[in-house]
Amino acid sequence: MPTPAGSISPLHHAISSFIACIEDESLSPDARLGQLAPALDQLSLSYHTGMEPQDAPGEGEPPERDYKAMRELIALRFPNLGYYGAVPPGTPTDSEITMGDAVDDLTDIYSELLDVAWCFEHTSEADGVRLFRFGFSHHWGRHVCDVRGAIHFELFGM
Repeated sequence: MPTPAGSISPLHHAISSFIACIEDESLSPDARLGQLAPALDQLSLSYHTGMEPQDAPGEGEPPERDYKAMRELIALRFPNLGYYGAVPPGTPTDSEITMGDAVDDLTDIYSELLDVAWCFEHTSEADGVRLFRFGFSHHWGRHVCDVRGAIHFELFGM
């Protein structure tokens, strides 16, 4: 179903909300973290409730971004997030716990969603949806799941 003229699609809203959590300079760290949790949830929901594009080839190449600068920005904006323990589902109980990095997770998500937003603006809606769905299912969707647990712990202490 097309979005009425002048309104924002749920996918555009989810992406904009997440990017705002990173870029809005007026947010305190606590407010930013509080907005980040539902923004990540909206991204997951947008994937699971959105339609897969039909025949959407890549139409353009988003600009390269400075990963180090993005990582530094996110570390500054989320000073209470860092490393967290992670164990993949189905791992035996005597296995070694691995470490996840919330700042790295958020940087990867941010970078890829900036690419999706670029596609919406410079190529097409279908190209943006294609990139969003591919990235979620092949890379940053796993980061959403992992970092969401670390954020929950930071917000609620559990």
